[in-house]
Amino acid sequence: MSYWKETIDIAQDWQRCKQGEISISELVPIIVAKFHGVPKYLLDQLSGISDPDEFDDVWEQIYDWADAHRVWIAT
Repeated sequence: MSYWKETIDIAQDWQRCKQGEISISELVPIIVAKFHGVPKYLLDQLSGISDPDEFDDVWEQIYDWADAHRVWIAT
């Protein structure tokens, strides 16, 4: 069983984006505001992204960081 030190909950905003209520470019600042402790270079890369493929590339790196630091990202 995994032990998570912290949970970052972006589920509501994530679902709004998936349903087309907000765009990725609107989701990104919400994520950046909630992610404390994530390396600044990753948040800097994420900022300003509006392309889904670019988002996915950086998001994968953020998930890797979260796994290594036992941070659960609720989506």
